[in-house]
Amino acid sequence: MDEKMNLEFMKQVGCKIISIEYATAPEQPFPAGVNQIYAVVKQVYENAEKYRIDPQKMAIGGHSAGGNLSTVTCMKAKKEGLFQFVCQILDYPPLDLATSAYDKPQPKGCIPPKMAVMFDACYVEPDKARDPYVSPVYAKKEDIEGLPPALFILAGMDSLHDEGFKYYQMLTSAGVKTECYDYPNAAHGFTLQPSKDAMDAWGKMSAFLNDHLNQKV
Repeated sequence: MDEKMNLEFMKQVGCKIISIEYATAPEQPFPAGVNQIYAVVKQVYENAEKYRIDPQKMAIGGHSAGGNLSTVTCMKAKKEGLFQFVCQILDYPPLDLATSAYDKPQPKGCIPPKMAVMFDACYVEPDKARDPYVSPVYAKKEDIEGLPPALFILAGMDSLHDEGFKYYQMLTSAGVKTECYDYPNAAHGFTLQPSKDAMDAWGKMSAFLNDHLNQKV
């Protein structure tokens, strides 16, 4: 699904792309995916010469659930202190699994609330839904201070729009360098389909990666 975009990033940015496959719910709920992604990044970092990467210039990003897991991995990396990312890309991420989808905005064309509730229930038990590694909007300021610069791509016709904007504001208030681009007429998943908005967002993501991966130290 991401192959075309990944190849474009390689072309526009000149970076190496490592696309991580992770366990999914309901067979393997939280924290399986979080732990697996961190383990893969750790493996790559500790074997940078083998993978022919610069371990001081790693970025992370993802769409939807991948956006959630990307910023959670940044939080986990900060806590563990082994490696850090130079930036993160959060493309219409779900960041509040504690609030019922029925209580979120429901613009035309959004993920049906019944389906979203099922997704959330499969991923995490209700009593863990406010864990910042599940729902980053519940993170404390000290948890997000010092996180890498973040690019937000938000879709106006998405039930997840407001929580993405809230987290953007949280990071900004915590002193994290942020950029946020809002596409009012776009739906969840729009960057994976050809459209004027998608091409614009691809350009924004490429420019962001260029700024942070190719800057001279």
